[in-house]
Amino acid sequence: MATSASTAAAAPTHDLTKCTNCSSTPPNLLQCVRCKAVSYCNKDCQRSNWKSHKPLCPLLASGATLEDAREALPLDPDVAIRAQYTARYLQAPVPENASPQWLKYFNGLMKLVRLLGEHEGMARNNTQTFNTPAFEKNNVYFAWDFVGRTLTFISRVPPTMQRMTREDREAWNDTKSRTALITDLILNRQKMIDMVDQPYQHLNTVHPEMGDEVIAAARALR
Repeated sequence: MATSASTAAAAPTHDLTKCTNCSSTPPNLLQCVRCKAVSYCNKDCQRSNWKSHKPLCPLLASGATLEDAREALPLDPDVAIRAQYTARYLQAPVPENASPQWLKYFNGLMKLVRLLGEHEGMARNNTQTFNTPAFEKNNVYFAWDFVGRTLTFISRVPPTMQRMTREDREAWNDTKSRTALITDLILNRQKMIDMVDQPYQHLNTVHPEMGDEVIAAARALR
């Protein structure tokens, strides 16, 4: 739904004198009723742009800038590369009221995902989209992927760890069990290699050394 851009109170993120969809500048542009941050020359342009605008609309309506709204959206695994996923993981803020136990896991996992993402063993994988089969199916890639997915579990746990629901407790237990598994594998090189190689034995994958920093970060989470 849209209203006249000349009568609605706007909080624009686009130039409201141009159609967001086609960039034309006709008079009496229509404005998105909900966010009042985009404008269209007609209903056809609004419908054409709706798929891309829909996820941004509630964020813009709450006062977010276009840049902040786009950063808040989930990455598209068919478009975003793995390096972008590492960067997105590292953008997560550290809550001021977090419990020490929650912080131990959060900070430890964040350090691990950064070190693994920067590791030479991820160099060629980092430029591929997330859903593209990894060029190097090595131990570093396996650990990076596993740690990143574990961060999604801890993100579901209230940082204060108070008044937790059953779902919260399940996410916390998953966080702890996954962390225990990946740190054990990082600290036991041959065990990790055997697990990673099992489905890809024909590839003769070269597994780089994790390095002292990754080993130390894994030990700190034990």
